[in-house]
Amino acid sequence: MSEPTTQGSAVSDGEAPERACPVPPPDTETDVPDPEDEGATRMTLPVEGMSCASCASSVEEVLANTDGVAGVSVNFATEWADVSFDPARVQVRDLVQAIADSGYEVRTADTTLTVQGMSCASCATSVESALTALDGVLNVSVNIATDRATVHYVPGAVDSADFTTAVRSAGYDVVDTEDASSRTDVEREAREEETHSMKRRFFWALGFALPVFVLEMGFLHVPAMEAWITEQVSTQTLYHVLFGLTSVVQFGPGLYFYKHGWPALKSGRPDMNTLVMIGTSAAYGYSVVATFLPSILPAGTVPVYYEAAATIVTLILAGNYMEALAKGRASDAIRTLLNLQATTARVLRDGEAVEVDVRDVVPGDVIRVRPGEKVPVDGEVLDGDSYLDESMVTGEPEPVRKTEGDEVVGGTINETGSFTVRAT
Repeated sequence: MSEPTTQGSAVSDGEAPERACPVPPPDTETDVPDPEDEGATRMTLPVEGMSCASCASSVEEVLANTDGVAGVSVNFATEWADVSFDPARVQVRDLVQAIADSGYEVRTADTTLTVQGMSCASCATSVESALTALDGVLNVSVNIATDRATVHYVPGAVDSADFTTAVRSAGYDVVDTEDASSRTDVEREAREEETHSMKRRFFWALGFALPVFVLEMGFLHVPAMEAWITEQVSTQTLYHVLFGLTSVVQFGPGLYFYKHGWPALKSGRPDMNTLVMIGTSAAYGYSVVATFLPSILPAGTVPVYYEAAATIVTLILAGNYMEALAKGRASDAIRTLLNLQATTARVLRDGEAVEVDVRDVVPGDVIRVRPGEKVPVDGEVLDGDSYLDESMVTGEPEPVRKTEGDEVVGGTINETGSFTVRAT
């Protein structure tokens, strides 16, 4: 599996302050006990900002004084802090914060995972909880609309393989991506494949559930059909037919709910898939007993509920399929809007227009927009007069006039005039 794209960052804002370091004191390294012997967890944290051995001693001291830390060793040359701690008393994020409070930084990184199989807010919560539970993960944000999970973590303490294992243990899957530039295409392909899978499962279930529903409901509620069925086959034979048809639905397309619902149940975070799994299994299981072992049930309590199991699976799959279609269309619309944004902006600096990346534009920058160009960012017109095409943003078909003091939206197209905008 290829590694997700990561970006380095730091826990504390800004760079670590420069400090005059005294002559390093005698070695005060705290022995790091064997974690296997004392039930402790051993972890290596990358520390930035140390300029001498005294800095290492300071970091070592603040970690050693943290409740739950059993031992610590800081190597100034490699900029690593080897810490042994009791995870029941202190978390990695506490160690990171302790180092940040002492004026140094722990090197961190961000990675974005594309997660398949999420269908509701509970799914997103399950993925977030599974990732947050990993030692070394500082923060997790899951967006169900884009099927993305952004993880802020400490390199060396945890890696992409751990993320993938955690997500899969929660009953979901991670899509492989080679680099950031290919992520969008991979996500689109994964979403299309998921939609096709949902469609295939739904029609497969529908094809077998319809006969079950017609036979069982007709047998119970339509006298003419009941009489006709009774003439053709015995009740027991009918039950066997219903058993065969429902088994295909339950363990064919319905296997999806077992694959996702069982891991969620084991982890203590049941979701919609878990409810479907339990409900349909109860109806199906009771019906199987009533079909093959009716003698163990009290007299008069041996009806079957095959149609309930088959119908529930089919209806939920229909909902999942429609949801996948809606999410795909929404993602395409969002992607279209994002593509409207300009990639560069002509920022006025010292009276000269300098072309910069739109990501480097900050609030307050003054931007020159020429005829035919896209407005790079949201802002307020300082001077000039023009008409903007806002149809892709607001739906307004007619160009809208913008003059001094008017607000403009990034991504709209300047038609005729030239004006300057203060970025907001």
